[in-house]
Amino acid sequence: KLDHRALPDPQTVPIDQTGRAPGTPMEEQILSIWRDLLNHPALGVDQNVFEHGAHSVLAVRARARIQTLLGRGVNIVLLFQHPTSAALAAALESSVETSGKGMAPGDGADRAAKRRGAARGRKTSRRRGNQHGAQS
Repeated sequence: KLDHRALPDPQTVPIDQTGRAPGTPMEEQILSIWRDLLNHPALGVDQNVFEHGAHSVLAVRARARIQTLLGRGVNIVLLFQHPTSAALAAALESSVETSGKGMAPGDGADRAAKRRGAARGRKTSRRRGNQHGAQS
């Protein structure tokens, strides 16, 4: 078991006072999302959010907000691969440029749609097979 009383308050984690201001609107928006979710108004754009209290559930919430902000899908893995607001913003900006579809590479939306279509096709052919077999 974990003794929660023995853990330091997340707000007491030292903050890098030499941090830079967000350099792009995307950095600023992502930083704002993380600051709100972590209740950490002094979080810097180059600070690792997971070192300041973020965890998988908050990452899912951040992803939902970022998707709403961008109007497109975002692969959850990107949040773990790019744990700072600056790195995530750069990854998201480059994914728009490289994917051409407005979705992060590896998001899997096309693959999922193909699977659903294939599953429907199998159901239809099974029904046809059953009907065909019943007529014989």
